[in-house]
Amino acid sequence: MLIIPDATPARNTLIARLTFTTAPLLRDGGFEQLDDKGKPKHWSFGSWHSAEASDYKISIAKGEGRSGNALKFVGISGRLNMVVGQPVDLVPGRTYILSGYSKGDCNGGYASLIGKAVGDAKAQYDNTSPCKQADDWTPFSWEITPAESNKNFIIYLRSTSKGTVYMDDIKLQAKQ
Repeated sequence: MLIIPDATPARNTLIARLTFTTAPLLRDGGFEQLDDKGKPKHWSFGSWHSAEASDYKISIAKGEGRSGNALKFVGISGRLNMVVGQPVDLVPGRTYILSGYSKGDCNGGYASLIGKAVGDAKAQYDNTSPCKQADDWTPFSWEITPAESNKNFIIYLRSTSKGTVYMDDIKLQAKQ
C-alpha cells in the first residue's frame, strides 16, 4: 500500500493499493504441464480449412523438445491451418517480444496475434514471418504490438504446411 499526504492545511491523503504479478505473460511455453489426456493445460488446439479436406496431427512430443516436451505439428494433406493458442493479457500499444525455438522439415511454423475489436475498429490479425526449415533447434524472436483499438488478445502458434514443425520454450515478454 502506498500512502501519500499532500501539503494542504487539511492534510488530504491519497491511499493507493498497487498490485503486480511476476507470472509469465505466456503460461507453460515449454509444454510440460499436461492434463490427463496428454494435452497442455494452458493451450487450446484447433484447425480450420476451406472445403478441401485436411489431414494433420497436433500433439505434444514427450521428451523430444529442446528441454523436455515440445509442440509438434504434422501437416499430411489438404489445405492446412493448424493452431495452438492461449489468451494473453497485453497492454495495447506496448511492444512485446515472442521468442522460442523451432525445428522441422518445412517452413510452415509461425505465430499470430489476434485481438478483438473495440467499438468500430477492426480486429487485429498480425502474423510473424515463418520459421525456417532446420534439423536442429533454431532460436526465433518476433516483435508484436497489440493495437490500441483491440482487447482480448490471443497468441497462436501455427503451421500451414505439409511436413513437421516442432516448437519449444516459447516466451512472451514486454520489450524493454
